[in-house]
Amino acid sequence: MHIPHIILTGGTINKIYDPVTEKPEIGPASIIPDYIERSIRPHTKPGFETLMLKDSLFFTKEDRATVLKAVNAAPSTKIIILHGTGTMQITAEYLHKNLGPQNPKTIILTGSIIPLKEFADSDGGFNLGFALGKIDTLAPGVYIGMNAHIFPAGTVRKNTKTAQFENL
Repeated sequence: MHIPHIILTGGTINKIYDPVTEKPEIGPASIIPDYIERSIRPHTKPGFETLMLKDSLFFTKEDRATVLKAVNAAPSTKIIILHGTGTMQITAEYLHKNLGPQNPKTIILTGSIIPLKEFADSDGGFNLGFALGKIDTLAPGVYIGMNAHIFPAGTVRKNTKTAQFENL
């Protein structure tokens, strides 16, 4: 088993409910490392790297280049990227294109439709645990892990009517 490296970029999975504004917002720090330690408790503890904490709808070309640079520099060949679902497939395709066919790393982008913290019906904990469980079973490449499915980059879209990812 390889020790996975988790890259944090923000997204809905990191949002917390703000009682003042009465809406979920991304906080000043990621909740993911504490959640993994407390709730998933994997046998192999992953490494973490926070690149940014923002909604993926506001990602720029520079943000995706930052993610690519972090993937290339990651100390592991097994990488999970916590990412907003709004543009997850765009980042997956960007990584797939720019890492090329000889990419030796296995990368899963995952996140949630509903915030992880304070929302009982969140899909975030399952999606994160699913990605951690699948990372060692996949061939090198770029994937999206959502809704109990693994989708190769470039083969998936987010269906905003059903709030699920599906094959193109």
